[in-house]
Amino acid sequence: MESGVDDSDGVMHPGRRSPLGSTAPGRAIQAATTEPEQLRAGKAFHQEFQRTYGVDLVVPGDCEKEVHVVKARSAGREGRDVDSLPPLTGRGGRVDFVVRLKPTQDEPHGSLVLIELKSTDWDKVKHVRRLAARHAAQMFSYMGHCWELVDTDTIDSFQAAIVYPRKPTSSSITEMLATLFSADGIALYWYDEIVRG
Repeated sequence: MESGVDDSDGVMHPGRRSPLGSTAPGRAIQAATTEPEQLRAGKAFHQEFQRTYGVDLVVPGDCEKEVHVVKARSAGREGRDVDSLPPLTGRGGRVDFVVRLKPTQDEPHGSLVLIELKSTDWDKVKHVRRLAARHAAQMFSYMGHCWELVDTDTIDSFQAAIVYPRKPTSSSITEMLATLFSADGIALYWYDEIVRG
């Protein structure tokens, strides 16, 4: 038996030396290697979306996955203006998908659609408005990068979109979410409805 490890269960025990040379509480190593349920659900939703359907369900175009962007400062919900660029923070963020739409006569430089997948089950969320505001602020911070591209004539326009697995069962919560995201210029999609067509 190695120092600090009980071969019968493979768990570090308090007061015993770990193989890494430090004294560790019994369940610390197990806890550090277990993913939170929310993270596992998010990964599963991403994989299902990409494997089964992909972004073409939301918008057809040339798609890049996990695109790094420079985030803009997301001000409080009040007074936030979707038509003006807040200062960039210099910090990076990662958008799940960026779709480049082909140029048209009206938009010769083309446009971008930022798509973020969220595995949120709104029926289980206690503070709906607070979480929606956090998601909207995240998308707004990503849009700052796009304003830079518009300002330099790299693209003509952009649209942010969030995809959730399904609508909440409460129609009033569904309406509230639609209103909140619309106020920030963010398109809201429900994966199960997209799949049903």
